Amino acid sequence: MRAVLVNGIDVTDTPLPLGARDQSLKDVEIVMTDRITTISGGVADDRGRPVDGSRVIAFPQDRQLWYPDSRFLKMSRSTREGTYTIRGLPPGEYYVAVIEPPAQGDSPDAWQDPELLDVLARRATRVMLSEGQTVSLTLKTGR
Repeated sequence: MRAVLVNGIDVTDTPLPLGARDQSLKDVEIVMTDRITTISGGVADDRGRPVDGSRVIAFPQDRQLWYPDSRFLKMSRSTREGTYTIRGLPPGEYYVAVIEPPAQGDSPDAWQDPELLDVLARRATRVMLSEGQTVSLTLKTGR
């Protein structure tokens, strides 16, 4: 999906009240695309060996987009071969980082916490994604 337009205005990331008759929308257009962004590559340890099961996250450089279930936040896990793929982020400027496995008792969505993202942003790799672009990155775990 590229955009959701209501009366010609892009409301893609705007919460809209729905459910009551007076909240019905008219002139709604959903703009689709088949030009999907992709970030892929490998995760390696200090010695360059592939790392299985690492969590790789991509998150926007714009902190206003750091909210739960944002379409600008994506996570992938590396395979036994150390490879990962993140697809479908909207075009924009992103950070990409490897994060440690969650601590016991952590919520499965803890990786979306703005405080964690703020810490990760300081050491993350920066990428710019345009529509349909594929970027390849090799990331280090620090292990």
